[in-house]
Amino acid sequence: MSRAATPTRAEQTASEKKATPEAPANSMDAITVFTFFWSQLMLLQCVKLFFIFKSSRTVQNAIPLVSLAIVDFLALVKPRCRYVTMTSLLVGFVVIFVTGHYSNHIFADIALGSCIFLTYKSDRSEWVNRATWAMRAMVIALYFVTGIDKMNGGWASHEYSCCILMFGGFVGLPLFKFWVPSWAPWDFMPHLAVIIEIGLPIALILGAAKGKYFWLRFVCFWGALFHCVLAETVSPMSVYPFTMAMAPMYTFVLPEQAALVANTVVNWLNAKPILRWGAFLGLFAAFVSAWPMLMAPELEGAMPFEYPPYGLWAFAAVWSLCSCVYLLCVTFWPAPKSDVPVKRVYPKRSLLGSIPWIFICCLAACPYLGIRNYPALAMFSNLRTEGGQPNSHVFGDDFDFLGYQRDYVTVHSTNIPSIEWAQVDLGQLFTSETKRFLTEYNISSEFWITPPGKGWPYPPTREFVPYSTPFVELRRRIAEMKDFPKDAYINYTRTQAPPQLRLAKVWDIFGVAHPMADLDKPVSQDFVYNSTVRGTEAFKDLETPLSPLENRFVRFRTFDLSYSPCRH
Repeated sequence: MSRAATPTRAEQTASEKKATPEAPANSMDAITVFTFFWSQLMLLQCVKLFFIFKSSRTVQNAIPLVSLAIVDFLALVKPRCRYVTMTSLLVGFVVIFVTGHYSNHIFADIALGSCIFLTYKSDRSEWVNRATWAMRAMVIALYFVTGIDKMNGGWASHEYSCCILMFGGFVGLPLFKFWVPSWAPWDFMPHLAVIIEIGLPIALILGAAKGKYFWLRFVCFWGALFHCVLAETVSPMSVYPFTMAMAPMYTFVLPEQAALVANTVVNWLNAKPILRWGAFLGLFAAFVSAWPMLMAPELEGAMPFEYPPYGLWAFAAVWSLCSCVYLLCVTFWPAPKSDVPVKRVYPKRSLLGSIPWIFICCLAACPYLGIRNYPALAMFSNLRTEGGQPNSHVFGDDFDFLGYQRDYVTVHSTNIPSIEWAQVDLGQLFTSETKRFLTEYNISSEFWITPPGKGWPYPPTREFVPYSTPFVELRRRIAEMKDFPKDAYINYTRTQAPPQLRLAKVWDIFGVAHPMADLDKPVSQDFVYNSTVRGTEAFKDLETPLSPLENRFVRFRTFDLSYSPCRH
């Protein structure tokens, strides 16, 4: 008979409690492992803050950098201390909020950190129980909503699918490319990815509800491999920041085994600390140094292009590989027995612990509500919600009552850098071998990003390609320009499109009207904006600054109504 993995407290008998020994004071638990991983995530944030400080050496930029570095170094060396854990989380939240560097992996960091911060209890075992429930609930929400995002018309496209692009980048690595058969199931991979992203939360629910280790091991195994693949591709294709955020999250899928494996590894290393720690760190450093040559030999040891230019790809790729090996060990580690130095975990519901998964659901709903899709969890999903032509198989424009996405501009030409390079194709910066491999299998290397309003700081990656973006984003970039050069211009078309409603009859019954619902077809008008018309009544709406709420919460990327390539 299989042993129950996560029995409820009602199912735990008094004899079991009595038979379970107290864990030694220096033993690890899931929160200790989480703190160890979390500290490294935040120390990598320090690298970003260092580049900010380097470009503008002010006290204002130094304080977040120094504060985060000190606190998370303590968390790295003292992960068992509850006060260090809570301080690390709190300082991390404050620094992220103040510095304002939001991206999808940062939102994931906030959510997983909140699972620990909001469930704090002075009784550590109670804290672990509540944190386990909160983290699992967040994992379920995260995979379920991203799986829904991938149910769109662009995801299964052989040429432009983000999934096929990433898979091609992975199997095109030197270790695998000679083993790729001509019949490789390229077109099946997007469907498999959706099955995995919908299947993992279902398996986690079954494992938690039924108390079966099989389902929990299933989640940990496939999750570890899935995210390792995303990190190992050669930069700038690699999305290692999101992969690195998964390691602390998966700690709570099998919290007892995670603690047991960590205990075993640390005890082994500490038995001969100088020799074994030195050998481990030396081997890790050697792999990091050799990784560019191993994965991108055509660069002859040079680092591939990385944006932003943190130079962390090799380190992050090896780190992600190590964390994947750790999680695979967790997956196959035997179920805990009564004589092991780890307390049993009994997940317990927590009201505050529900906030992270609710936050994830709200963030995932933003593109469909017309609030923002940059960043959002819909990144790398080929999802398009703009232009009155959403490609989602699940949602139309029914819940977009704001209309930002259906009031858009198509920029045909401009000489203003922040507008000209509002979209940049990083695919042009893939290594020559990666591009050759993708071309061989008829996979487009287009990999678009929307840089910040200050513009792309490097030479153009390709000739200007006309793009569309919500009108509010053009307003944002015009408002950010302190000086408008006399020769500057923007040639664009502004379009207002009617919504595509799948529940039109329902909305009519309730008398609900959507913005631009009175239009029968898109209405467009051409404009040329330059210094001679600046300040005139015709461009008053373009020059109207965004409100504080719009500036903070409303944010969109570029799009194209003719197709849906992979976009960050």
